[in-house]
This record gives sequence, structure tokens and C-alpha cells, in this order.
Amino acid sequence: MDEWSHPTRVPKVAADDPGDADALKLLLVEDSPSDARLVIEALRDADGVRFEVTHVERLSDALARVHDATFDVVLIDLSLPDSLGEDTMLEVQRTAPSLPVVVLSGHDDDDLGMRLVEAGAQDYLVKGQTEGPRLGRALRFAVSRKRAEERLKSIAQLDPLTGLANRSLFEDRLDGALARARRHGSSAALVFLDLDRFKTVNDSYGHAIGDRLLCEVADRLRGAVRDTDTVARLGGDEFTVLLEDVGTRGDAARVAEKMIAAFAEPVQLGGMSLSVTASIGIAMFPESAPDAATLVRRADHAMYLAKQSGRNRFRFHEPIHLEPDERTVEREQLLLRALAHDELRLLYQPVFDLATQRVVTVEALVRWQSEGSGYLVAASEFLPIADRAGIVGAVGEWSLRAACDQLARWRLVGIESVRVAVNLLPGQVLAADLPETIERILAETHVEPGMLDLEVPASTLLDHRNIVAPVLARLREQGFRITVDHLTEPETSSAVLEVAEVDALKLHPAAVMSALSEPAQRAALERARARGVTLIGEGIETRGQLEALSRLGVELAQGFLLARPRRALALESSLRGDD
Repeated sequence: MDEWSHPTRVPKVAADDPGDADALKLLLVEDSPSDARLVIEALRDADGVRFEVTHVERLSDALARVHDATFDVVLIDLSLPDSLGEDTMLEVQRTAPSLPVVVLSGHDDDDLGMRLVEAGAQDYLVKGQTEGPRLGRALRFAVSRKRAEERLKSIAQLDPLTGLANRSLFEDRLDGALARARRHGSSAALVFLDLDRFKTVNDSYGHAIGDRLLCEVADRLRGAVRDTDTVARLGGDEFTVLLEDVGTRGDAARVAEKMIAAFAEPVQLGGMSLSVTASIGIAMFPESAPDAATLVRRADHAMYLAKQSGRNRFRFHEPIHLEPDERTVEREQLLLRALAHDELRLLYQPVFDLATQRVVTVEALVRWQSEGSGYLVAASEFLPIADRAGIVGAVGEWSLRAACDQLARWRLVGIESVRVAVNLLPGQVLAADLPETIERILAETHVEPGMLDLEVPASTLLDHRNIVAPVLARLREQGFRITVDHLTEPETSSAVLEVAEVDALKLHPAAVMSALSEPAQRAALERARARGVTLIGEGIETRGQLEALSRLGVELAQGFLLARPRRALALESSLRGDD
């Protein structure tokens, strides 16, 4: 057998010292002894770099070598005794993903080369077309490119503020830890930590101090766990710690106690002494959950239980926490977090004057976008959850404040003629202090009452008339326009107008069709119009519905046919009249 093809020999090329630290360690995978000799001879002529070459003939030998030894780069032929084609390169890449791979092929095939580079190869070279200096340069550049990629990958997996693992790296580590635990029949623990009242620190001292506090928290968490444990920051003031090879709950509890003790001493920042506490939830694998996603949810849920039971403590996830409806409880907790971590969004849907085609009002529609997700959850999906959790009033107050903030920003950029309609949610409109809350928000945002339309569902007004009607009357006296929406039967307008003076009625498409087909229903709308009430068609999605509005003489309309809800910035050109 040719000496260069022997899989155990380590020939040295242009490296006098076998342990030359400046030499690049090359694994050459080539089944042709003559081609291997040509490569090694060519590398003797490479300028500016020395190579220490290990040569093997089979893919299986190459895979074994990258397991057992450290190399800087692999140079591989695609046609080997035990592997052919693209899979040859891909197998090396799967086995050693951080190792740069250069393909040296006998086929001058640009399409194949492009596919391999797109799949992760650093370069595709053709035998006989690569002299020594070019081959050496290609290998050296391959090593540099791969090292740069790995540095960028490392940066992308770290939280830029604290240097801890970010969500992406945490999820990778968690998946790996659970796979090892399954394989060895061992346990793992996931610790979910949230700082208590961190928002108060940001609001009182500013985000710069808040960021410095988060860095100090990260340092203290590192000091409370083993070097082998993964500490991650998921975002905001949420941290996780992944504990592998945890024997019992007692072991996990002792780590949680160390974390709580780590915050016993106040944090000294800029001459200030800040006391910090944390609420901690722990979920055990496989006891608490069979998979990573469920484990995270249950650790997060246990953390909220710790926060609800007094803060500055830890709680384990227990099977009883799943009763009576685990999904409902978890979504309530997620919605609580959404309020605390600014995960609510407003979209704006224009209301058009059908005669002039101009936008006269935009309705603010609240959506929920959970962290890391591009999906916006509609209000109809999460408001019932907010109602059960007792926070629907807080959601409504957030929406009103966000809408007023946006109105103020629009006024600053010269958009002054458009009002914003804000929905008063049932749990919000029944609150005794609603007028005071609205007055306070307007004073803080410098918005005048005439800029706002306040919308209340017809069913809320009629079902709670003794409470709601006086509130609406007071708001209308202060200068707000009052709209009653979700009117599905025109005759309901008569009942509404008996209860309260309002400025506008929003007609569901079903109400429009009823008015066209039934004279009594149409007469009810005529009576409302005679009292100076504006009629607005809502939910318009078809040409037929739009034509029906025209036949009824309805002045204003909104719906997907006319314009979908959009973010504020996307609406600005329309509101200026540029469109």
C-alpha cells in the first residue's frame, strides 16, 4: 500500500516540527494514491502556509478521524469506496458541522459545485485545475471563512446585553439535554426566573439603570450554578437555568435557594442601592413534562404561581396545577405576561366617507403578539381569557393609552383631521372610575376629547343600562363622541336611543340586509337618522354589502373590502391624503 494512503500515517508537509503550531491540520479524503500524492506535492509549493496532512481513503475512516482528532480543514473527493456523490460531503458536515469542508472533484460541474456550496461546503475545486499556490490559498481561505461563520454564530447565540445564552442557544441546549436524559434514564430541571417589580426600576430610574441591573443579575446567577449548567436570558427580565443530571427535587430546590440567596445583598448602581428579588418556577424532566415545549410552559406557569403567592420564592410545577383546564390557566398566565412585557399591539382600520372616499376615523383594534412570534392573536380569541383572569379592564386601559399616544404622534407630524375610535370593553365600561381613568390618560397624553370616538357594544349598553347609560352621558358631556357598535338588528337602535344619547350606530351586515328586506327595520334606521345619529356600516367584505349601504343612504363604512387593519406607520400616507 502506498504510504500516503495508509489511514494511520500522518505525513508532514512543509512542517519540520511534527507539533508545528503554525501548520494547518488537513484531513485529506482521497481513494486514489496518485491523486493524493499530487495534492500533497502541490501543497509543498503553497505560499505562506504549512500543512500537516492526515490521509485516509474511505469515508468511514474520515468520520472516525474527525471524532477522535482535531483538524482545521477537510479536503474530500466525492467518489470513495464507501460513498458516492453529494452525500459524501454532507456526511462529514453532519458529523463535524464546525469543520470547514472543501470538495476536490474529478467532475467540472458548476451546478454540482453550486449545490454543495449552498449546502455548506466552503469551496468546490476541480482536479487538474488547481496548482499548489491556489490550492493552499483556497484551503486557508476556507478555514478563515468557517472560523468567521462560527464567530458570528456564537455571537448570534448570545444575549448582547448580558453575554448569557439567548433563546436560540437555550432551546438547542434544552433539546440536547432532554435527549441525553432520555438516553441515560436521568433527570433534568428547568428553572424559570422573573425579577419582581423590574418594571418599576425601569420606570423610576430609566432603562440604562435597568440594563445594568440585568447584567448584575446575570453575574449573580452564573455564580449560583455549576459551570456545566446553562444560564439564559429569554428577554426582558426573564431568565432560565437548565440543570442537567439533577438527581432529585431536593437538588433543584437547593439551586433555587442559592439563586434567591444571591439576591439577598442589594445591588449598588450609580450610587444607588437597589433591592432585587425574584420569583422562580421549576419543572422537572420527565416528571413534569415529556418534551421541551411543555417543560418550558410548566416552569413558566410555576414561576407565576410563585409570584402570585408572595414573590421572592420558588415553586415546583405540580400535577394539580393542570386542573381544571391547563390550557386556559397557561393562557391566562401568558396574557398577564403580555401586559407586563408590552406584547399587546394596536392595528388601525379606516372608516371611509362613502361620498368623498376620505378617511374620517380609524378604529384602534387590539392584538396580542407573544414574544418571538410574528402571529397576531385577534381580540376575539384572547379577550374572553382576559375577562376570566380579571384583567380585561387593564387591556382596555392599555388600548386607550396606546391610541392616545398615537394620536399625539400623528398631530406632531401634521395629521390633525382624523379621529381615533377606541373600543370600551365590557369589563372596562362597567368600572365606576372609567371617566376619571379616561380623563387622566388624556391629560397625560395631551389629547382632546373631541379627537376620540368611544365605542361600546349594544349588548353591554342594553344589558347594563343603569350603569352604562350615566357613564356614557357624562363622557358625551365632556366632548367625546359615543358610538354603539355590533348592531345586528336595526330595531335595536330604537332601544339604544331610548336608553342613551349617542352620536353614531355601527351596523353589522346582517342589520343592513334586514333593513333592505323589512320596512319596519328600515324605518328604525330612518328614525335614528332623523335624530342626527350617524350610520356606519361595519364588516363590509363584498360589493353587494357596499351596494346595500348605498341603497340605504348610509354615509360611512369600514371593512376588509375597503381597507384591512394596518399598523399606524403604514396608514400615515393615507391619512395625509397622499394615496
